[in-house]
Amino acid sequence: MSHSRTWTRASGRWFALRWCRTCHWSGFDKGCLMRLEPPETNQERDFASFTETIQRAFGLDVAAYKSTQVRRRLAALCTRRGFRTFQDLGRAMQSGAVSRDEFMDHLTIHVTEFFRNPDRWRDFAARVVPQLATLGRPVRCWSAACSTGEEAYSLAITLAAGLALPQICIWATDVHPRVLEVAAVGRYPVASVAEMPVEDVRRFFETDGEQVVVRPSLRRCVQFAQHDLVTDRYPGGLDVVVCRNALIYFTDEAKERVLTQLCASLRTGGFLFVGGTEQIAQPIRYGLAQVSRLIYQKVDDEPRVSAASANG
Repeated sequence: MSHSRTWTRASGRWFALRWCRTCHWSGFDKGCLMRLEPPETNQERDFASFTETIQRAFGLDVAAYKSTQVRRRLAALCTRRGFRTFQDLGRAMQSGAVSRDEFMDHLTIHVTEFFRNPDRWRDFAARVVPQLATLGRPVRCWSAACSTGEEAYSLAITLAAGLALPQICIWATDVHPRVLEVAAVGRYPVASVAEMPVEDVRRFFETDGEQVVVRPSLRRCVQFAQHDLVTDRYPGGLDVVVCRNALIYFTDEAKERVLTQLCASLRTGGFLFVGGTEQIAQPIRYGLAQVSRLIYQKVDDEPRVSAASANG
């Protein structure tokens, strides 16, 4: 029996019409009309199975990232490598045919620059650095999701306006080891520092042809390490946490968990600096008070949302 198939929608449900060339339209056999799963549901199941495989095999919680954005980026990887399904991609990763680095290149976005949104950095320098300078001890900071390092070095340069370099201790992390290698070297195009004050460029960078290299005195302020905001443990007792333009890529549930733990990692009186589209609604829920549009200070060690409850 020969059939052709077309998809139709009725009463909010998807059906597959299988046309039987034997019975024709005027004599439908009941067996020729079959209710099947819609293509969208098949794709969702494929992606869900893929995320479970990746979490079991590599400890990466892909489901914590916004599904539409991640599926679009990983679909591009599937197309480029000739995989028909996400599960094919998962099997290729398990066999080593697709490296973790190649996968991470598509899972995460690494758009960064020195002093991104410079007016916000000036605000940080005016409101936060003078308070840190009064501590009389080394300042402990975390640059989370630091990508290729420009943000971590921006933080160090900003703090250096009020602190001696040996007093600046920055832990800079990202989930992707390849970008951390770039960050640790500290070599960037000359154009990347074109908007910085000339005196800062001379003080903190050496020129090497068409590139600038972070001077050792500044590089010693920053320690780079791999860290997954979704699955790894968080430090504690920090004076500053900078996490800018990372929360926007997480699902609402994952964002809540990450934000709760970022706040828990601060000491009372510590500061959180977030990205331009990441203002926090009801900051007191996290034990925070808003200092300015994107800067918050921890004022309560017993927030309305606890890190334990956020972790489930």
